[in-house]
Amino acid sequence: MPLEQIKENALYQVLIGQTKLGDAKTALLKVIRWCPETEHWICETESGKEMKVKDVARFLKEIKPKAEKEFTPPKERPPKAIESTTKPQIPVGSKDAAYWVLRDEQKPLRAKDISDLVHQRGYCNLPGLTPWMTIASALNTDINVKGKRSRFKKIGPGLFALNDKQQS
Repeated sequence: MPLEQIKENALYQVLIGQTKLGDAKTALLKVIRWCPETEHWICETESGKEMKVKDVARFLKEIKPKAEKEFTPPKERPPKAIESTTKPQIPVGSKDAAYWVLRDEQKPLRAKDISDLVHQRGYCNLPGLTPWMTIASALNTDINVKGKRSRFKKIGPGLFALNDKQQS
């Protein structure tokens, strides 16, 4: 690259050394200024270290900064499977809502039935396309983490009940 083409505050791919096999290493350097006394370019590495380059042949090519991408808004989310029309008196999580449903029904229920009743009674708004999976995941996690101290027990695949032998 000719000396006249090297510009201050521009990024360049520069040869910085050679390996034992003769392969050249390159780095991105920002040219800070020309030093006429010592006849070399003072450059800065990506990590902020100062480096001096004397041989103009080491400058391989100028690296143009990438243009800023134009902001594009995200695509609309698909509609929720179940929209709650009534708001609960007290905002609660999916586990509390499932507890209230199981307490009221007093029988084991499938996660799908629990999520339907949570929605009908307006206990909480379960977002997403599969609210019953949210309930099943929350209850399974509670059972796995708390063990016998959990408020819930698993009766079968996707079938949950209150843990009447809950230990504290």
